[in-house]
Amino acid sequence: MPSAFQDDFVKFINEKCGTSRDANGQLTFQAGIVASLDALVKEFVSASNEEQRAILSRMEEEVAKLTGSSAR
Repeated sequence: MPSAFQDDFVKFINEKCGTSRDANGQLTFQAGIVASLDALVKEFVSASNEEQRAILSRMEEEVAKLTGSSAR
């Protein structure tokens, strides 16, 4: 079981490196989530068909702006 120190250290490393790992090296539930797209996905799921088209267009614009590991 990880100690509080280990948890704090892993949190620090995750913040500085942009990673999402727990103290055991496993991916957390946040892994792979792009914050700018997450909100749009939530909007898309609850939107009507007509609204979804506009949201999809906004998603495409956001994806074009991504760089680095987020773009992959």
